[in-house]
Amino acid sequence: MSTNLHVSLTSFENESRILKESSSLIDAGFVDRVRVTALGDGKLNEYVDFDNGRSSAWRIELRSRKWPRNLLFQGAKYFEYAARVLSHGRDIQATVITIHSLALLPLGVVAKWLLKARLVYDCHELETETFGLTGLRQNLSRIVERLLIGHADLVIVVSESIRRWYADSYGITNIVTVLNCPPYRKPRRTRRLHESLSIPEDRKIVIYQGGIIKGRGVESLLEAFAGHDDGEHVLVCMGYGDLEGMVKDHADRYENIYLQKAVPPDVVLEYTASADYGVSYIDNPSLNDRYCLPNKLFEYIMAGLPVIVNDAPEQKRLVKQTGIGVVLGELSSDSMSGALGKLASLNNERLEASIGATAREYSWENQADVLIKAHRTHLRNGT
Repeated sequence: MSTNLHVSLTSFENESRILKESSSLIDAGFVDRVRVTALGDGKLNEYVDFDNGRSSAWRIELRSRKWPRNLLFQGAKYFEYAARVLSHGRDIQATVITIHSLALLPLGVVAKWLLKARLVYDCHELETETFGLTGLRQNLSRIVERLLIGHADLVIVVSESIRRWYADSYGITNIVTVLNCPPYRKPRRTRRLHESLSIPEDRKIVIYQGGIIKGRGVESLLEAFAGHDDGEHVLVCMGYGDLEGMVKDHADRYENIYLQKAVPPDVVLEYTASADYGVSYIDNPSLNDRYCLPNKLFEYIMAGLPVIVNDAPEQKRLVKQTGIGVVLGELSSDSMSGALGKLASLNNERLEASIGATAREYSWENQADVLIKAHRTHLRNGT
């Protein structure tokens, strides 16, 4: 029996990418079962089944979890987690190891050697070039990735710009782009946000969803809507993060700003589909964010929403090629007002047709084909 072990440093609560990949690889017959190791937090169930029982996850409760967070003790926690993952991988006779962060690459290489398995490095972002990563930490990250990435049998990235960066930087060819798109569903309007937040029926909703953190344009969005209430549009920020308090403060002070707490992955699109426009605006200069194609962008499209994005290469290219939205050079009250006016002036039937065609093209079903082909090419036949 072939077993794919996915290794994550999250608590495995909203890992939609792992869920989609697992189901697709089992459906295709590439593996018989999937097991996931994640980090326990003392609150969630230690064991959980998913994908109709075909897969399961183990949230490992580290004995060292409550130790201090300094470098020495963090290293001890890592080694405890690694030892327990390796033991579990041996017990389930894992044939494929898929790691989901750069921090796990050393563990992945050791697991490949000890378990005689194939190694997949699934890069959820361009991790050595992320916003806020500088100095010694960034240099060490670059060194680790450069030394170890060649041991991966397959590298998966989330945009073509990131793929080219990896190929140019490390000279690797066993690399493929698998976009983080949702499964296809025909767009259908809902009223979930109106009902959840008591938003007046005649107000059009501009939604921002995802991490409510710095570098995502949240502050500028709040300023844009706080500085101009046109009596027609409201802003909803849906998600969680360090800036939740700022959003809540604005929501308390301004009638056209709302905070919606994060919702489970299986109902995200229902909430998104009650909005009228989606915003994906990355306002920091890191290469990771310049080259990204955020999950939220594809979720907006799948929910049938026109989008407003910044001029980062990948987002700009997609919007310009498909005609499904507006690209902003800056985010302000005036630019947002102009973007909403431009979208309102577009031919509705043509816009809906373009969004529908884009949703079908950028669906998980198409990405799953790429994922499966790459696994069969690089893990069965070698690199």
